[in-house]
Amino acid sequence: YKLFYAIIASISAFLIGFMIIYLMHEKVRVEESKSLYRVGIISMILLILHNIPEGAIVFLTSYKNIRLGFKLILSIILHNIPEGIIIAVPLFYSGKSRGSTLFHTLIASLSEPLGALLAFILFKNLLDDTLLSVILLFVSGLMISLSINDIYKEAKKYNIALSVHAPYFISLASEEEEKRQNSIRYIINTLKVAKNMGATRIVVHPGGTGKRDRKEAFLLAMDTMK
Repeated sequence: YKLFYAIIASISAFLIGFMIIYLMHEKVRVEESKSLYRVGIISMILLILHNIPEGAIVFLTSYKNIRLGFKLILSIILHNIPEGIIIAVPLFYSGKSRGSTLFHTLIASLSEPLGALLAFILFKNLLDDTLLSVILLFVSGLMISLSINDIYKEAKKYNIALSVHAPYFISLASEEEEKRQNSIRYIINTLKVAKNMGATRIVVHPGGTGKRDRKEAFLLAMDTMK
């Protein structure tokens, strides 16, 4: 029963997030000239919702394992660069000044340490993997809905080439044959999604080396891709 309830909660959180943006898109109509501005503002709001639990995850990870926490912080820093671009580009090209664009981007970025602070003060003993997973699934529904209903349409309007990111858990050099074959399946499914969306490329992370050295892992990954 626990697995059943977990699946229901996960699907519900995702669908609720998806429907919120869909309804906002249907109910809130803006002039054509302001559509980019709407994308920027909604992106900022959604990334705030995304960054708060993300900040909590960074805090909880660092609290339990400081070395792992530092590695996570570095990856989050790199991850947040395109997040800032997602907010800044539509706002700037909608006519907002550099100062206004930077201000909105700063507001979204500050939500990350806010999440860590809230986790420390209020939720250190309440947050667990289940609750964080439900929150992030809810936010993923928001982000996917925004991508389909707003960002995708704006990209087509301005002839911006789209790309699709394959799942992160691909491991082309895994020691397990099943994982390597699943990785190929994920890549093929990503290609199908890209084709349906009109995307011209996909982004794939091949995975780690595991217990192999880099050369051996590289050769195995290449062989898996054949």
